[in-house]
Amino acid sequence: MKKILICVVLFATLLYANEQENKQHRLENMQILAKAMDDIQNGFLYNNKEMIQQGAQAILETSSSIATKDLKSALPEETAYAHKFAQKMANRTQAHAQGILDALQANDPLTAMDEYLYVLRQCTSCHLRIRTW
Repeated sequence: MKKILICVVLFATLLYANEQENKQHRLENMQILAKAMDDIQNGFLYNNKEMIQQGAQAILETSSSIATKDLKSALPEETAYAHKFAQKMANRTQAHAQGILDALQANDPLTAMDEYLYVLRQCTSCHLRIRTW
C-alpha cells in the first residue's frame, strides 16, 4: 500500500525545447502527490492528525495547480477526450482532499479515511485511462 501511484495529469507543452523542463515539472508534481498520499496514510496509521492535514493540503494545492493548466495539448491524442477526463479527475481530487480536511475539522476520522480512498480512486482511475495501465 506504501507504493501508491498517484494520478498526475500532463501539462501543456508548446515547444520541443521546453519538453524536458515540463517533464521534470510533471515528475516533481507526481512526487509531491505521492509523498502527500504517503503522509496521509501514515497519519492514519500513527494517529497523527497534523500529518494527515499536511498531506491533504499538499494534494489540494498541487491538484488545484494542475487543474488550471491546458490539459488538451499535454495529453495523448490517441486517448479520446483524455483532457476532459483528466480535468474531471483533478477537480474530484481537489474536492476529496478538501473533504479530508473538513472531516478532520469535524473530528470524523472515518469520513476522512473514506475521502482518502476517494482521492486514491481518482488517481488510479486517471492512470488506468490516460496512462493505459
